[in-house]
Amino acid sequence: MDDLQERIREWWSRQRFMDYLGVRLVECAEGYGKVAIRVGPHHLNAQGSAHGGVILALADGAFAVSTATVAPRGVGAQVNLHHIAPAQEGDELVAESRVIHPGRRSIVVEVNVSNGNGKLVARGTGLGMRIE
Repeated sequence: MDDLQERIREWWSRQRFMDYLGVRLVECAEGYGKVAIRVGPHHLNAQGSAHGGVILALADGAFAVSTATVAPRGVGAQVNLHHIAPAQEGDELVAESRVIHPGRRSIVVEVNVSNGNGKLVARGTGLGMRIE
């Protein structure tokens, strides 16, 4: 494991909210983050599908990972997510995020959330700010 992956895994281990939700760090590389969650009964909304907040939190987790790979002291400033298809209990959701602009002050990121069959569930962008 290289220094970047070791640093991100240690940082992720302190993400208490992600741990509470059951979000797992799957992969990271410079400018890239991948996280996943298995949708459980406690993640469902009143209609019986995954709550939008859970999907947003998953996307935000991937956004945070990809941002942290290029800005160890960065923070999220804005997230925009379009929900495209519902996710169901038992689905394995995967969020992948890529930095598309690692600027001196701001970092622009795109993120996709898909289910285990590769169907797109949500797509969004995020803006991170360096606080170094």
